[in-house]
Amino acid sequence: GSVKLVTSEFHLPRSRYLFEATFAALAASEGRPSPLLEGHPAPTPPPAKEDKAINAMTVAERLEQERVFISEKIVPRFLPTHIPGFPVAPLSDVRLQQALAEVEALLSACRAKR
Repeated sequence: GSVKLVTSEFHLPRSRYLFEATFAALAASEGRPSPLLEGHPAPTPPPAKEDKAINAMTVAERLEQERVFISEKIVPRFLPTHIPGFPVAPLSDVRLQQALAEVEALLSACRAKR
């Protein structure tokens, strides 16, 4: 089977990594293959004047946060607590670097539009 993940463009690299790691752990625990994951980015609108907190951030600011989350927090902090009582192992370093490269590419494209 397959799973379609629809989320904001800036959030897709992290979301895809987390889904792949979680589905790999679930599939391994049940002795079956992991489902195919398709990522479908949705455009992120610019912040409105009344937006607050993260919604008031530009896409570039959000991407900067994603870069920090992927490079510093996803493996040591988030995966161990993602599903309480169910260990989710990190994917390969190559896959983590791929997610980070996806964020860097989005950030470069965002900066080029300025």
